[in-house]
Amino acid sequence: MLLWTSAGIFVFSILALLTMLGCWTYSDAKIRSGKPEIWVLIVLLVPNFIGLIIYLLIGRTKESEGPKPPGNKFFKPLAAFGILTILAFAAVMTFAILVPIP
Repeated sequence: MLLWTSAGIFVFSILALLTMLGCWTYSDAKIRSGKPEIWVLIVLLVPNFIGLIIYLLIGRTKESEGPKPPGNKFFKPLAAFGILTILAFAAVMTFAILVPIP
């Protein structure tokens, strides 16, 4: 039962991480790029965060105009869900190794 709970937390944290990553990419690409929808699809569909790296290297062509915003509202939740994902993955792997499946 504990294995299913930690696996559920892991799946939820992956979905939340992808949602927050998509929101951050959209808000950033709306300011720094011409087509934010395309960049969100690239970031979410290219696996292993390679899409994010491509966006950070190629997609951020324009500097933001005007004063810098005080902070991105998606950064703290994105970091929190990233940490939660790592911890849930570690819990799933630990239970999968230690708890024998009948």
